[in-house]
Amino acid sequence: MQIQGIKIKGQVKNLPLMVGVTRLELAAPRPPVWCATTCATPRLLLYNIITLVINQHLNFYIVILFQYLLCYTFLGDFMNDSFSRQQGLLGESGMKRLETVSVIIFGVGGVGSYAAEALARAGVGSITVVDSDVVDITNINRQIIALNSTIGMPKVEVAACRIKDINPLCNVTAIKEFYDESSTIDLTQYDYIIDAIDSVKSKLALAEFASKNNINIICAMGTGNKLEPDKLKISDISKTSYCPLAKKMRVELRKRGIHHLKVVYSTEEPKCRNVPPSSISFVPSVAGLMMAGEVIKHLAEME
Repeated sequence: MQIQGIKIKGQVKNLPLMVGVTRLELAAPRPPVWCATTCATPRLLLYNIITLVINQHLNFYIVILFQYLLCYTFLGDFMNDSFSRQQGLLGESGMKRLETVSVIIFGVGGVGSYAAEALARAGVGSITVVDSDVVDITNINRQIIALNSTIGMPKVEVAACRIKDINPLCNVTAIKEFYDESSTIDLTQYDYIIDAIDSVKSKLALAEFASKNNINIICAMGTGNKLEPDKLKISDISKTSYCPLAKKMRVELRKRGIHHLKVVYSTEEPKCRNVPPSSISFVPSVAGLMMAGEVIKHLAEME
């Protein structure tokens, strides 16, 4: 189904999207109208005043509809002002390229949810999120989509709503499924794959498909049982050390004739060997932001 510019694929058994959005709205108070006076241009000032007045008087589902229409009415100002602070870094041509690219994120947990956040805030034109899980109370300590108001909701639904709220002009697709070799997702339509899932079998399937079809991919190695975000690095998997997951992936990839894979991994020795792994807010989030940064720089042709 498709609701308010967000495509939802897979069976969502929990809550309908508009109920989820309404619940999300309850978590944050609406700002007073006078906050809009901080805008840079008269057109954007008018856009923000209309938006904030609507926020004061209508439920959140209708607000999203009005914001979506207003963004098209004030399209130039919205794109220019929402992402203006990064133009000096990426350049106008880089910004334009980001508007046209498509990225798919597998797993929107502690790593993937932050990667999705960074992509949305960079103005990436099309984002697909894939995950079969729902938000659990144990996710609150490290996942940006996990709030008391979102517990029990499909992660892809919450992530898609958040992306759309950040950038209503982004084409967002939410796929609620567990990825494996039997998946029917057409990966050839994407410019970049972000692998932030835990399953080794699924990670291998993604890496193998990307290698055979020459698709850009970056994979997250283990961030659990780690406490030092400054030990995270982006490297080829052949150069990794200390990471048990990377070691296992290296062995299995070689069996498949794959010797190179871009990954983010940690050089930190695990602090513990807990199963399931212990995790904290400031390690997986940094890994996700690093992955998104690598993708954004590549797609904006900064490297």
